[in-house]
Amino acid sequence: MMPQSLLQELQELRPLRVLQLTDPHLSADRDARLLGINTRDSLAAVIDDVLKHGGQPDLVLATGDLAQDGSVDAYEALARALARFDCDSLWIPGNHDNTERLWPVARRYRAERKYLKQGGWQILMLDSSVPHKVHGELTQRELEWLDATLEANPRLPALIALHHHPVDITANWMADIGLHNRDAFWAIINRHPQVRVVTWGHIHQEVDRQENSVRLLGTPSTCIQFTAGAREFSVEERAPGYRWFELGSAGGFHYEGAPGAGFQGSAGSRKRGLLSAAQAACSASFWRSSLAALTMARSAGCTSSQRRVFRPQSGFTHNRCAGIRSAALFIKPVI
Repeated sequence: MMPQSLLQELQELRPLRVLQLTDPHLSADRDARLLGINTRDSLAAVIDDVLKHGGQPDLVLATGDLAQDGSVDAYEALARALARFDCDSLWIPGNHDNTERLWPVARRYRAERKYLKQGGWQILMLDSSVPHKVHGELTQRELEWLDATLEANPRLPALIALHHHPVDITANWMADIGLHNRDAFWAIINRHPQVRVVTWGHIHQEVDRQENSVRLLGTPSTCIQFTAGAREFSVEERAPGYRWFELGSAGGFHYEGAPGAGFQGSAGSRKRGLLSAAQAACSASFWRSSLAALTMARSAGCTSSQRRVFRPQSGFTHNRCAGIRSAALFIKPVI
């Protein structure tokens, strides 16, 4: 039997595996859809994929727009979905959320915590939501807390999560609905060199860039994706997504990022680009039929070679100096 001290030392050396799920847009109605996608089914498919291909995480970050209708039932549905993981989760609100209903549910699952030290890292969860507004803003109290917390823990590498994007992105129509007081946010981040990662949701698309020593990561939604680079609102035919982090205890891990891929239809052709509302509904129909096929196959006890299954997409790039290992993954039906 391995001595307890050695076991603990090995666990401390193992990277902290953090899963980010964002923008599930759940509703009280089990059959509710967002642009034709059943968001509960989509989240369940994402979690299936995570467990099949990545296994259990050490921590889950749920980074906003958890509910589409801001209902208690939607937040309870999220808690039930996340119960499939054998670890804690931390939640923050987005512009669609109702914080008066979210926080009481989150407290029952210890998911309301803003700060966590684990695996040699510190995780800071920021509330950028503004009641009844689409854009984000950090209150003065939130900014002061961020600054004071980082000041008190200068030696631990930090991952900061919020809902709204704190940088410009290529989708111009979202320029006015990001974080409005980003200058105040970055003034604090730039004072604290232990910040290694800033990650967010809201934009329903992948963003991956480096600013000085900070990795900036926008994570795709667990349901629909918006079109990168679009001048007006449009939906891209990309599958639900999520992000893995592997955080080394010394903050010195290499980085991996996967840009994901578009849907692959039954003929094997790859489809990308702008979608009209009607096209988005067709894409949603294809996705729903794929989910139905998977559910029926499971019920019938089929093997993976006999059914339509979900697989993560890859295409990794490496940066050994970025301090993290991360992969943003989309899932798609494949034959």
